[in-house]
Amino acid sequence: MAETSELFDEIAGHYDRWSSLLSAAGIRAWHGLALERLELKAGLAVLDVGCGTGTVTRKIAGAVGPSGRVVGLDPSPGMLEVARHDSGAVNQAPITWVQGHGEAMPFADAEFDRVTAQFSVRNMEQWRKGISDMARVLRPRGLLVILDVVQPVTTLGALAMQSLKTVTDALKSPELEPYRWLSRSIRHAPTGEELTQALDSVGIELISRHYWLGDLVMVVAGRRKLPAPRKPEPLDPVIVWATDGSVSAERGAQWLTRHMVPGTVVHVVTVCPTVHDDAAVAATDREAWIRARDESAKLIAPDRFTVRSTVLDGEPGPSLVEYARAVGASLIVVGEKGRRAAAERIMGGVAAYVTRHAECPVALIRLGNQA
Repeated sequence: MAETSELFDEIAGHYDRWSSLLSAAGIRAWHGLALERLELKAGLAVLDVGCGTGTVTRKIAGAVGPSGRVVGLDPSPGMLEVARHDSGAVNQAPITWVQGHGEAMPFADAEFDRVTAQFSVRNMEQWRKGISDMARVLRPRGLLVILDVVQPVTTLGALAMQSLKTVTDALKSPELEPYRWLSRSIRHAPTGEELTQALDSVGIELISRHYWLGDLVMVVAGRRKLPAPRKPEPLDPVIVWATDGSVSAERGAQWLTRHMVPGTVVHVVTVCPTVHDDAAVAATDREAWIRARDESAKLIAPDRFTVRSTVLDGEPGPSLVEYARAVGASLIVVGEKGRRAAAERIMGGVAAYVTRHAECPVALIRLGNQA
């Protein structure tokens, strides 16, 4: 609630003593289990949200040692003033005391290995935002442990809550009246199940949950889930269509139109075989291959596909395979004339070579194929 910072300023000097008395010293056992659930070890970075006078924070610093890093966060200047006066034990991690609210913490994403909030969640103005921000600053697979009073749903828990209210209502001393907030704050707290579901909604996987006093006090431990793997962005297919002007090759246009989605990039590729004739004959031959490419390219609808025309020089099979690799082709479309093996050896089998050596699938277009 909005007034809790000032309220805790008032009781900072005797908070630890009265917390122990009001809980019949049970608070020490509760904190003990919460610390156990944190699985602390040397070198960890740990955040204590709502650290109060720093009693738990200093125990964390001792557990992670000088190589660790500990931050205590609290909205109450009075509580932090008390915390700073106790330097703690030797051989513990240095502690940084920060004034701030758990709903909007001044820390980077995934900054801490462990995060704990002990008897502070129910005092947040927006405890769901606090849960979300604790998950934000926790590293993937890091542990989050929350210890708090929650709204009971069992009879035993309700009786424990009523007993606590009876005790706090009897506090008449002006310096103790703020402790009446303890029983009233439970009305603003989530139930144990609500808290657990809130943790799940921000990516914290439940590990354990333990109750005391029926279900009035709970410690819950969870681990931040690994982020879901990002699905790769769908890429528009890249097709290499090999054409030599033959009927079987040109049927590739019909096949592409029928089977490829709009937006597909189609490389219309013709290879001019290396020849050793005189220059005039070679030039005429090259013109024939270029004409074959251009006529084939006209068969591809430019409003449906992105068409790129290319003429290569060299051995047709190897040239097509290398070109497809260079442009990252997802498919090669090539005409197959259906020659017998002996004829293939004499004439050369481009389709056979590409099928054996290509790094991507190959669609063979024969005269018998149905486009």
